[in-house]
Amino acid sequence: MLPKLTHFALDHNRGNFEWACGVPGTVGGSIWGNAGARGWNGTDFETRDCAADVESIVAFERDGKRRVLTQRDMEFSYRKSSIGDLIITEATFVLKKLSDEEVENHRLAVKDLLARRRATQPVNAACSGCIWKNPTLENTGENTEYSLCKGAGDLIEKLGLKEMQIGGAQVSAIHGNFIINTGGASEADVLQLMAKVEGEVLEKVGVKLEREVRFLELQSLPPK
Repeated sequence: MLPKLTHFALDHNRGNFEWACGVPGTVGGSIWGNAGARGWNGTDFETRDCAADVESIVAFERDGKRRVLTQRDMEFSYRKSSIGDLIITEATFVLKKLSDEEVENHRLAVKDLLARRRATQPVNAACSGCIWKNPTLENTGENTEYSLCKGAGDLIEKLGLKEMQIGGAQVSAIHGNFIINTGGASEADVLQLMAKVEGEVLEKVGVKLEREVRFLELQSLPPK
């Protein structure tokens, strides 16, 4: 899990992975989707992602063929990669070397980041993290007031969609880009709520939200 990697890196006097301290994902998944968040560069908070530090991966094709890809073999963009259907099993990162004094400063930064996330995100709720990618809001036609929003969550909040609920699924009251399970939410509840929010944003602002989460169709395994 990413938070373990944050602390593992600091335990070995390595930095750059502070951004991952509160991200509930795996290393392989974070590379595949180029996960990122606000981190600490030693002097200031900054946005960072996996693409900044990953050097290589070991992955397998669906037929079992082993592949080794370097950063030059992979393409990354905002929450995207070119890895496709490969299954990542190993990864190598090149991280900044820190002195013992710097490590302590970075640990304090991690505590600050976690406190900020607890105050602004539903970290204790059952959810899959941010649902939508942050859209480009400069061109919102006559709805110029929405161009100042700082992302999908801010936009959803400005439209008054926080706490909208279908079945057990609800838009978080803390952050508009999270859909939480209030208890017994079904897949249909979540999908219908996502579609409802997307429809409201498109109708009122003219912006088509792009989903950050992906849904996989699971196939039953053959009996042993």
